[in-house]
Amino acid sequence: MKRYTTGFAELLRFMRYGALLPGALGLTVVLLCIALLVAFVGWLPAWRDHQAAERDFQARREALVQSARAVQLVRAHQAAEQALAQVEQKLQSTMGEAELIQRIARAAGQRGARLTSQAFDHRQDGRGDTTRQLTLGLLGSYAAVRGLLVDLAALPVWIEVLEARIESDGGSQVQAQLRVLTYRSARELQR
Repeated sequence: MKRYTTGFAELLRFMRYGALLPGALGLTVVLLCIALLVAFVGWLPAWRDHQAAERDFQARREALVQSARAVQLVRAHQAAEQALAQVEQKLQSTMGEAELIQRIARAAGQRGARLTSQAFDHRQDGRGDTTRQLTLGLLGSYAAVRGLLVDLAALPVWIEVLEARIESDGGSQVQAQLRVLTYRSARELQR
């Protein structure tokens, strides 16, 4: 506020100076100073209101941003919980090797590919959990093999593609060899 009182004092001093000037010039200076004083007195509350409105706007904006972040966080948390539940369900699958091969063969057939060979390799870790490595031979179009790779994620068992080798014979058919990994916990093997 000190800044405005200094200007106000200078304005009063200027008005006194204007009152000392002769005739119309002095009256003009005094009237000009009064007009400036009235404009300043009218402008100051409007400026303060503008500053208050701007602070209120910033506070509301920040609250809205925080609310949007909270909604995004809740949605991401819900999606993560759903994905985790789906992974846990896939890890607890009791699907045997024969059924797994049948489902992969059916998915390949729906894509226009054919399962030509399969081989299994079982390994157990220190906790008794078992991993199965499957080596699958496929014959079909490139699009069919790629489609099958996408379809593997839809199976009700957790499958990770470790390696995919695709070789073309120069025509429309490709031969593919997939190495995939499935996992079964020791609890599921005991059932």
